[in-house]
Amino acid sequence: MVVTGLSTPSDFVRMTSTAAAQIFNIYPRKGRVAAGSDADVIVLDPRVTHTLGVGSHHSRMDTNVYEGKQIQGKVVATISRGRLVWHQGKLNVEPNSGRFVPMPAFGPLFEGLDEQYRRRGIFPYGPTPVLRGPEAAAGTAATTSQSCRSEL
Repeated sequence: MVVTGLSTPSDFVRMTSTAAAQIFNIYPRKGRVAAGSDADVIVLDPRVTHTLGVGSHHSRMDTNVYEGKQIQGKVVATISRGRLVWHQGKLNVEPNSGRFVPMPAFGPLFEGLDEQYRRRGIFPYGPTPVLRGPEAAAGTAATTSQSCRSEL
């Protein structure tokens, strides 16, 4: 995108790092270069063209949905938490050196949505009742089904 002029380097970083981390609710730990954030950085050579396939990624999977696709740009180095873990096609990690990154549900992107929905009338039936037992579930399903039919 940057090579073709559709995007600036800053926009590309924002879209692929900052915005992605915000969507997955792991920002500012990921998607940001600052004190307190993980020091994860990639170095991308935008001039290199290469073909994706099973042999081009490190995974236990023996398939790749992008098998045979040619792409512009290639990662030449990856720094994870301040350590060089990928360089010139060589993976340099110790087993179990990764770290779990929790992704809490309903991050900042969802804040205030319920109020906006209520104002717009998107939740006309009120809050969803807590189901207790098969009879309640069957009754709620029937009531909801009848309500939906009456709306049509």
